Amino acid sequence: MSSASKIVVMIDGDNFPANSMGKAQERISQYGTIVDTILYGDFSKSELKGWSKVWSQFDINVVHVESHGRKQATDMYMIADGALMVANNSEFTHLAIVSGDQDLCHLANAATRMGKKVIGCSKTPKSTSKTFKQSCDHFMYTDSKPTKVGNMGFFALKRHIAHILIENSDIDCSNLKRKLLEKESTFCHTHYGAKTFTQLLSSMKFQLYQDGSRMFIDCSKL
Repeated sequence: MSSASKIVVMIDGDNFPANSMGKAQERISQYGTIVDTILYGDFSKSELKGWSKVWSQFDINVVHVESHGRKQATDMYMIADGALMVANNSEFTHLAIVSGDQDLCHLANAATRMGKKVIGCSKTPKSTSKTFKQSCDHFMYTDSKPTKVGNMGFFALKRHIAHILIENSDIDCSNLKRKLLEKESTFCHTHYGAKTFTQLLSSMKFQLYQDGSRMFIDCSKL
């Protein structure tokens, strides 16, 4: 994912735990630069008090939603607010929705129609609606290991990357990663013990070189 990607993050505070926010920010940051983070929820509820210790730490803008006993009040506010944002703001390229709630597939679909890429993030697969996950371009979990590409191990992944390079010899590392994410949206280099995607490629003995601001694999060494 290009570092030029600009991401707005919207958090469903009723659905996502405050103590997982650090992991969420770390995972989402792999897709680009976070330019704004907005937290929604009814913070008069005792179960949401943990967020007050987190929102200042991560420079989060807070939107208090009076629920008045309505279970979907936060979801509806997020959908309306998010739809206006993607319609009127061309300054960001990606919308990250931190939740596992099925209702937010409506927001994901609206963002897609307006040309935004959608990143979904939730705590675990168990807490995530399949419908919402399928509405996102990329999806990740904070409290479970990222999925290997197609359940591939290290050497199978290396063969798969080599196959992509044979078909796309001029592809740079950023777009190579995008192709891997298209196959499995929860792919992450950290699952293979690497701090960065290029570090993973180096550990696979691919020869890397830089051309301007872009990093490539030397296909003549395959």
